Amino acid sequence: MTTFKKNRHGYSMIEAMITLAIVGMIALYVTMLHTPVVDFFRRGQVHQETSMNIRTSLDIMTHALEQGKATSIHISTPPGPPLLPNSKLDFVLTTPLITGTTAYSFFLSNHNLQMYEYNPNVNVTILAKTLATNVSSLIFAYDTSNPFIVYINLRIEAATKNTSESTAVTQIVNQDIHLEVN
Repeated sequence: MTTFKKNRHGYSMIEAMITLAIVGMIALYVTMLHTPVVDFFRRGQVHQETSMNIRTSLDIMTHALEQGKATSIHISTPPGPPLLPNSKLDFVLTTPLITGTTAYSFFLSNHNLQMYEYNPNVNVTILAKTLATNVSSLIFAYDTSNPFIVYINLRIEAATKNTSESTAVTQIVNQDIHLEVN
C-alpha cells in the first residue's frame, strides 16, 4: 500500500477567509468600543476645564470682594440683553491699589464673565479682563439681615468637541463670601 503525503505549502482559501472574518469582527468590536471611550474622556476633559474656569473666577472675585467696603456694594440687574439670569456687582475698595484702582465691577457680557478695575472718581477703566467664557448665568445676592455676606451663583456650560453625540457639560457653583465689617 502506498500512502500519499499531502504537500502543504500555505493556507487554503477557506482558512484565509475564516481568518479574515475573525480579524474583521475584532476590528469592528474595537471600533465600537473605542468611540464611547473617547467621548467619555473628552467630556471629562471639558468638565475639568470648566471646573478650573469656575474655581479661578470665584477665587479672583472672592479676593477682590475681601478687599472691598461692605457698605459700598451695589448689586443691579442690567437692562436689556442678555436675557439670561445675570446681575452686576460694583463695589469700592477699602484701600486703593498701586495701579490707582479704587473700585471693581463684575458682570456678564456676551456669555463672558467680565471684571473691571476702575477709578470712579476720574471715570477711567484701569483693567478690563474676561474671567470665564460660556457663562450662562451669573447672579449676585446678599442677605438683607446680614449685608456682609455676598452670595455668588455662577453657571458655565461648555459643549464637548468632536464627539459622536452633541452634549454639554454644565457646572453650577454657589459660593458665600463673608466680608469684613468696615
